[in-house]
Amino acid sequence: MKHLGSALLVPVALALAAAGSSLQSAPPPTAHHVEYLVNGSAQSAGLTYRNRTGGTEQNDTALPATMSFDAPGGSFVYLSAQNKTGSGTVHVAISVDGELVQEATSSSPHGIATAHARIPR
Repeated sequence: MKHLGSALLVPVALALAAAGSSLQSAPPPTAHHVEYLVNGSAQSAGLTYRNRTGGTEQNDTALPATMSFDAPGGSFVYLSAQNKTGSGTVHVAISVDGELVQEATSSSPHGIATAHARIPR
């Protein structure tokens, strides 16, 4: 029994040591600059978006509107705008580190334009 117990402890100890060393060697996440842009010919839009902490927010805004924040690599970003008027267009765009990653436009009355992306690590 003593040999079996010590034989089991060695692999467990080695696995724990390996796990600890891999956790310590992981680099910190890189921050990326995210910018949301909402514009178009509509006067206002209802926004739904993922904020800098990963939560979802909703609010109404006059167009054009911009918002920016820093987010860690691997984060999911999302922006949706609904035309609050019966005519005009809404356009949304998401840029990461100054590079456009996704955009969309809606020209329907009360239409919705949505863009989303995963930030590179």
